[in-house]
Amino acid sequence: MCKHIITYRDQCVKMPRPYFGRIHLEATKIEELLDSYGARNNEQWHTFRKAVASMKLFSNVVYICLHIKHSINSYSLLEIEDDFAAATNKVLSTFYDVVIDIANTLLGCAEECGITTFSHTEKRGFNTEPPVGKLNNNRKRRVVANPEKNIVYLVSKFLNLSEEIKHLEIFKIVEPEEYADCVPAIVSEEKTRWIENKFHNLQSLYDTNISDSNLESVDEKLPILRGHASIIFHLLEVATELCHYYERHLLGLIAAEEKQFNPPISQQQLLEILFTYSLAFSENYLIAFHGLSQQILRQYADESSLELPIPNHRGFHIRPSTLVSRIVIHYGSKISMEFEKRRFDASKPLELFRINEKINSLKRRNITQKIAESEFLKALPDFNEKNYRHILQEVFLWLLEDNSIVMYESNFSFHDIKLEKGESLLELVKRTISRYLALGRIDITNDMRVIFHGDLRVLNDLKVLADNGYGEDNYGNNILLPKELSYLRR
Repeated sequence: MCKHIITYRDQCVKMPRPYFGRIHLEATKIEELLDSYGARNNEQWHTFRKAVASMKLFSNVVYICLHIKHSINSYSLLEIEDDFAAATNKVLSTFYDVVIDIANTLLGCAEECGITTFSHTEKRGFNTEPPVGKLNNNRKRRVVANPEKNIVYLVSKFLNLSEEIKHLEIFKIVEPEEYADCVPAIVSEEKTRWIENKFHNLQSLYDTNISDSNLESVDEKLPILRGHASIIFHLLEVATELCHYYERHLLGLIAAEEKQFNPPISQQQLLEILFTYSLAFSENYLIAFHGLSQQILRQYADESSLELPIPNHRGFHIRPSTLVSRIVIHYGSKISMEFEKRRFDASKPLELFRINEKINSLKRRNITQKIAESEFLKALPDFNEKNYRHILQEVFLWLLEDNSIVMYESNFSFHDIKLEKGESLLELVKRTISRYLALGRIDITNDMRVIFHGDLRVLNDLKVLADNGYGEDNYGNNILLPKELSYLRR
């Protein structure tokens, strides 16, 4: 087959996928045979085995790229700025040259190992032109009961994966001469294979639950989901193979090995394809589908309501409000938050900030009422200019032990509080609490709650956030969010 590739090298671009699939199959079988006899660690056979492994890898890369080329028009892909078809053809041209180069090297290695090869190189067994047209689409569609749940799950998975792949956006901010510094530190075989498998699972779940269903035939957005999951999966397949070859065969290549087996592709050329083709177009198609995915979610959303507590530390201040907003924006659903019979847009932190004034007002009112109705103040001695600070300390200690307040400072001498003429003890306590609350020196505990309305999936994530203190402990320190909200860590 290597002789055939060299003989008909000018027609290599016309060879169909099965041709390269066959090369990959034969290379795989030979590699397994060589490994079973320990060729990898044998000085005479090591170079031949390396050439076979290279042919196995790059014939598979060509096979995948040809699949991408022939699937562009059938995957219902949304338009992107860059010419994906032209980029794919350019990459294929490079890989054809790589395969031809490996074929020459492999024949030379075979001769050195004493392998006799056949001289027959006639074309046979592979048609260069695929059949024209398609079979009739006349199979009865299956009816899927309650498909909305599966659709929402799949689109949510896609959105979550779009966050998990963020580290691959490194191609946007590095120059070509810096690519080598990113592999395998940021982009590696391990990471790309992990993400690749995630998208493969997404594609498989779609085929199991949605493909060939009655719903897929009436909602044109669903095949677009499948197409984008598939094209990203195949692009990441290529990325994984290229990372593998770079890490295994090019990274740290010693001079002696380079003389025995001259790499068929340079480090820089391979990295440029990895960054500007595989990673860049994966990102392009992720972004292209993002808006449509949120439309699908809104269309199939299960509307509900959920009551959740107000954050303990200073209510909906910057961090809790921002995290709530990011969850809502992540799913693209319309979520409102209801408090005291008023509704606020949960996707906008500034909207959530607005309720803090009302929250603090209610906190002050509730704690004042609690103090006024208690027997504690009545049991205190009369207060005056000399002892009012000491009495304030007694009151605050009682509130602290009763878990009615949280104190963020240990020194409460109340030297900044002046007793006003004719002021009652209750009025003094109320004024002091209001001042220290405004200064952030204390907070008032509460059991107030808000009601979120909207997409049930978003509400479930908001509940996870609330169960974890909206990302903070009682003193406002950031805490680690659970894995269910891993997309918020980026």
